Amino acid sequence: MAKKKNVAKVIALSASAAALTFGVLYGKFHTPTLVAKDLIEFEKATDIEKYRDRHLTAHRGLSAIAPENTLPAYEAAGKQGGFTAIECDAYCTTDGEWVIMHDDDVRKMTDQKGKVTDFSYEELLNMKFDNGANYRDFDDLRVCTIKEYLDVCRKYNCRPQIEIKDGRIEKLQSFYDLLKEEDVLDNVIIISFNFEALKYLRSLDADVEIWHIVRFISKKNVRNAKEQNFGINFCAPVYTGNQKDIARIHDAGLTSSCWTVDTPELLNKMLEAGVQYITTNCIVRRPENKN
Repeated sequence: MAKKKNVAKVIALSASAAALTFGVLYGKFHTPTLVAKDLIEFEKATDIEKYRDRHLTAHRGLSAIAPENTLPAYEAAGKQGGFTAIECDAYCTTDGEWVIMHDDDVRKMTDQKGKVTDFSYEELLNMKFDNGANYRDFDDLRVCTIKEYLDVCRKYNCRPQIEIKDGRIEKLQSFYDLLKEEDVLDNVIIISFNFEALKYLRSLDADVEIWHIVRFISKKNVRNAKEQNFGINFCAPVYTGNQKDIARIHDAGLTSSCWTVDTPELLNKMLEAGVQYITTNCIVRRPENKN
């Protein structure tokens, strides 16, 4: 009888292990594999003289050639020389460190799984990166902190464009204090889908540049942004043929920004519509034409 119970226990444990392994593998197999993209020259894709006053933002760094939201991607964007801003995504760890990751779960970029906000900074540092453009070409890939990212932005004279992914209101004071300590409040752009988080940050600072990320440019979204002195950051592919809605942003006197523009066709549509900041993974601009 005891032998049967032991066999049953082994079977149960084996089944649990198999289920856990399947869960991890399923998660990884259903996570998109990020591959390198060819770079597109702004000057060849459009009329530089006509659109010299527009700005390019490097989406999660120059993520076409280096793993997104890592120091190599930020360094690549800075060295390229033509980006006005470099974008990142921010979360707060269990021990209060503001770190950078796009998804709320680490499985997309690392060999682990779990919420970014459930780990300490040290635990995140021990994770191995196994995704991203050309990730095998980079040694010692690791989670990047906001402080490290800001150092790169300063080094290359690029504006930090930080998306707040961690919408916990109680964490935002520490985020604001970090920006103040790093002396970037007059240069940073803070963006988020989370309108309440942005309102809280506006209550702390009447002047810091803030953009609300929206999927749709509705009259309500524009009205709410104007009330808070926010810019609007919208999804470019949704508005490829609709300049009227984009004009609402400009008519309200707000800054316009869009994401994500990776083809000459979409680039020109956004430029023609008057969009001021264009976020891209792979379009690059010559350093001499940087704004």
